[in-house]
Amino acid sequence: MPPAWIGVGDLDLFHTEDIDYAHRLNQAGVACELVEVPGMYYCADLLRGNAASVIGFRASLINALKTALVQPHRGDLPVN
Repeated sequence: MPPAWIGVGDLDLFHTEDIDYAHRLNQAGVACELVEVPGMYYCADLLRGNAASVIGFRASLINALKTALVQPHRGDLPVN
């Protein structure tokens, strides 16, 4: 499987499930970056887009996406 990025606030309703999923991915050998933001709740990135914690959260997400799109992971088919 390709690397994963999971971002969650510690006030999110699915916080426990997201953390557990990230740990299970790692245990299965899937690279997974977990970003946990204190004080952030579900949809905070939509409701409080200018908050410093949300800006950092989005930057981490965008960086992970850029890395995934630019750097092929192991198991990719070779490009001819």
